[in-house]
Amino acid sequence: MNSCLWDVNRWGPTGPEEFKTNLSAMVSNVPGILSPGGHCVWLTSPPGAREIDSKGMNVPGLDFQCLTTRYNVVEANWLAAHVSARGRISVLDLHYYLQAQTARRNKDGIHWSSST
Repeated sequence: MNSCLWDVNRWGPTGPEEFKTNLSAMVSNVPGILSPGGHCVWLTSPPGAREIDSKGMNVPGLDFQCLTTRYNVVEANWLAAHVSARGRISVLDLHYYLQAQTARRNKDGIHWSSST
């Protein structure tokens, strides 16, 4: 499971706070949703470029987010990893593993080549 870029960017200035609230609620609900013996894995968001050039992330009036997204992702990943681990959800840190693979990131700054 992953939810970060959309949540912290598309919902405007309240996005990061809403992400925190929604993440905690989601983690607390996971045990009741999984079937017996089921397993949930949280995937951290991969690193974004210095400047995001994605039509889906470029919201009129929130243009500054094209420059701040990579910082928001680091903070959201840290929070998500800790909240998930406390809720006994495994965490796969894609951000860590893809730091040395940024040449494989697409020109929009957030999507990745299928060869990654």
